[in-house]
Amino acid sequence: MVKRPREVAVASSSEPFATLGEAVPTAIASAPKRKRKDSRKDAVAPLDALVASHDNSSSDAAASASAVLPVNNPRYPAVQRRTAHKKKKTLVVCSRGVTSTNVELMEDLLKLMPHARKDPKFDKSEPLTSLGEIAELNGCAAVLYFEARKMKDLYLWVGAVKAGGPCAKFLVQQVRPMKDLRLTGNCLLGSRPILSFDGAFDGAPYLQLLKQLLAHAFAPPKGHPRSKPFHDHVLSFSVLGGRVLVRHYQVVPPLHDSKKEGDTLVEIGPRLALVPIRILGGVFAGETLYVNDTYQSPNLLRAEQKRRSAKRTIGHVAQKEKRRSRLAQGADQPPADDLADVFAVGE
Repeated sequence: MVKRPREVAVASSSEPFATLGEAVPTAIASAPKRKRKDSRKDAVAPLDALVASHDNSSSDAAASASAVLPVNNPRYPAVQRRTAHKKKKTLVVCSRGVTSTNVELMEDLLKLMPHARKDPKFDKSEPLTSLGEIAELNGCAAVLYFEARKMKDLYLWVGAVKAGGPCAKFLVQQVRPMKDLRLTGNCLLGSRPILSFDGAFDGAPYLQLLKQLLAHAFAPPKGHPRSKPFHDHVLSFSVLGGRVLVRHYQVVPPLHDSKKEGDTLVEIGPRLALVPIRILGGVFAGETLYVNDTYQSPNLLRAEQKRRSAKRTIGHVAQKEKRRSRLAQGADQPPADDLADVFAVGE
């Protein structure tokens, strides 16, 4: 026998669902609504009272402060803290062939300038204009380039990159790093130095330009992230004999038991002398703004010294030749004596 499938009553089963769908909205509508307490009004009232009390207290404090100190007092200017730091950096780079003394000098200058950035050695076969591009890539506004030649001479290029020039070339002489001096001065690492320029920088126009250029390269900007808000050392630039002497001193405040009332200076180092050679209008290029006519290249000075020593050598050689000619003529033999046979006994 074949079993028939059971018939499902669809119509009868749909009636309860339809009845339930009609009853549910009716039950929800007929349910009593509960009133919810609104606590926001209670919360707003104390907050308003607190703000009003704070305003009253702040106004009272301001009134009392204005009663003690005047607002527009020229002796006490308002201190404004800078929130946005001006990121000004100086690129410090050297060429290949530098000596250990030159490297120590560069490291000492990096310690004095918290806004400085060190870069690998620069290839001298490349043009100097590439230094401006390297500085722009590193976000630097100035460049200090130490160029070594013949393992003897050291030149310093100082250029303003962000301003589009100028740049100056110096011959570095009398280099004495901190390790060689072993002085007693000391200062905080990362503090901003006070730049002191000699009164002679306000005289000639090229010295005024050098003053602005050196200040642009060596002065850390106010509020720099790597600098500390202290001034405990001085970087001095003075003109003497056509050279710019660079010295570094510590500012020592007076002690309580000391008789001295003012601050004293103690040298830290390093020491160096800069001989200005040439000033260009652009970034390591451009027209010549100044040329030092009294400058003599170290190669010319060494050649002149060799000539002087060669003259002495030539004089020595000529003197030896004269002596040889005299010996050949018998100058080493004693002259004949005419009275040698006066007392001779005859045979």
